[in-house]
Amino acid sequence: MSELGVFPNCATFESMVDAYCCSDEVEKALDLVCLMCKSGIKPNKRTLNRLVHALCERGFVEAARILVEILNEHMASDLITSTILLDGWCRRGNMIQAVELWNSMAKRNTTLDHVAYNALINGFRLSRDMKLAFKYFAEMFKKGLLPDLITFNILIGGLSKIGNMDEACSISLSYQILIQGFCQQGNAAKAAGFLKKMLDTLMVPEPLIWNVLIHSYGRCGDVNSAWKMKDKMVHWGVRPNIFTYNALIHSLLNSGNIKDALRLKETMEMLGDEFFPDVITYNIFISETCNFGNSFVALRFFNEMRMRGVQPDVITYSILIKYFCNRGSMKKAEEIFARMQKAVVLIDYVPFQILIKFYCNQGNINKAFDLHEIMAKKGLVGRPSMYFSLISVLKKGMV
Repeated sequence: MSELGVFPNCATFESMVDAYCCSDEVEKALDLVCLMCKSGIKPNKRTLNRLVHALCERGFVEAARILVEILNEHMASDLITSTILLDGWCRRGNMIQAVELWNSMAKRNTTLDHVAYNALINGFRLSRDMKLAFKYFAEMFKKGLLPDLITFNILIGGLSKIGNMDEACSISLSYQILIQGFCQQGNAAKAAGFLKKMLDTLMVPEPLIWNVLIHSYGRCGDVNSAWKMKDKMVHWGVRPNIFTYNALIHSLLNSGNIKDALRLKETMEMLGDEFFPDVITYNIFISETCNFGNSFVALRFFNEMRMRGVQPDVITYSILIKYFCNRGSMKKAEEIFARMQKAVVLIDYVPFQILIKFYCNQGNINKAFDLHEIMAKKGLVGRPSMYFSLISVLKKGMV
């Protein structure tokens, strides 16, 4: 290429590194990274992560760690890089290195997510240390992270491997794992069966488990069972919290019963600060009233929450932006988007993606790419569907 007067840039190198990693030619990918550095082109995080992942997949975790250290002079290793390395050590059974890396991530104040926790918990599962696996599982809740189905599968698989499944299902924690797992799968009836087994042995779970069940019934449209679960919760001496009421409001609105949902909201307001409607409460009302096609009521809730000192979050704005886009009211959607940018809100890719896709559908190439440029400057990356929309609208423009 250089002989023809054409010099590869970062994107060219990145594509070639990807190709070599996909074809399991890691050595060639490493050569390319060396060439990049010689050419004065710094590998970006995506290139580094792709290469680190390929090395770990081949079992060269130490080589991956050294590579991160070398390139760390130019860029701080982020959560993704660290999680890939962590998973590599865990899969190789080197839990000493894995825990050292975990502790260094904590010291760097890295915001650990459920993916990182899953990698570490899986490492302890592979080393058959289920006591430590459960320790970090419990820590997830303390950090406000909800385990996903992968977490449950790791733990249940680990208990099964050590031949302790029967005993595991007789202890409170394991029942709670099973209840949450079945609720995430949409099987509230089976989850309720495990709750009954817990209560039969006088093991009363914390509010979280009751709330998960109430929410699961609500999602299925079974309002009666949701309320019965709340009554049973009170009967067993467990005090409902704001999440309980939010789950009940969601179940009522999901079944189209807005009057009872509003009455329940009023009850929350009378119960004091601990139960006062929060951003989740208002997001539920705004989302469901938008689903009913009533923008007037949705905006009334939006204005009410701000008047009461409840700050809208990115979900609030995304719900409204999507609603007005679907209605073809792009001016109103843009107005909400502009208001979001002025507010002190932690923004993600979702509101950008909603507008970009609608601009693409309208054939408004300039607005779509202007917004994409702003999004890129903020370091936000959308879903593949957004990029398909951008590519599609470009192709139409070329025809």
